[in-house]
Amino acid sequence: MTRTARIIAPAAELAIGVVVFVLAYTFVVPITEMSMRVLGGM
Repeated sequence: MTRTARIIAPAAELAIGVVVFVLAYTFVVPITEMSMRVLGGM
């Protein structure tokens, strides 16, 4: 494994993790807010 690959691989994994987190966050927050409104703010 080259030195460049040793640096790029963890950075790419971190970037993919951030993208997945943002996508999940954009789905979970509206669903949570809607369920709180429906349930009356439990």
